[in-house]
Amino acid sequence: MCLVMSTGNRVHSNRLKFKKLRIISLLTILMVLFTSCDTKIDFEGDEYGDTIVRGKVVDKSELYPLDSVRMEISFASFMGMTQWDELDSLHTDSVGYFYIDYYCSEDYSYFLYFHKDGYTSQSIPIESGKNNYYVIEMGKKDSINASNK
Repeated sequence: MCLVMSTGNRVHSNRLKFKKLRIISLLTILMVLFTSCDTKIDFEGDEYGDTIVRGKVVDKSELYPLDSVRMEISFASFMGMTQWDELDSLHTDSVGYFYIDYYCSEDYSYFLYFHKDGYTSQSIPIESGKNNYYVIEMGKKDSINASNK
């Protein structure tokens, strides 16, 4: 018994092969695109932007919490000018705690500065894309000046 394939069946078979080839090609291209993309693209909501800075500010000598400590963030790119983001509404609470959810770009270095009248200012580096926790000890200006005499 000899099977002879008609021309119509060959055309249909070739169309199926072409469709399969197109689907496989499309899937391959999509897979290459998704695996080769940088997942750390610099826009809000990405890995770099999700930066938390939290902690507690205390008096250095007595270790009691300091409330109403004002904070500001400085940031600069490599070989660039420093810029400041003064966080007017951000102060430590009545027990010295603070919490900042801040957008950080990968191309900048960030520092958080703490200011309170009668105390020396302090600064800490912020690690972009991380959950940063600090205990900041601020010394009184009078006690620092007295120890230098």
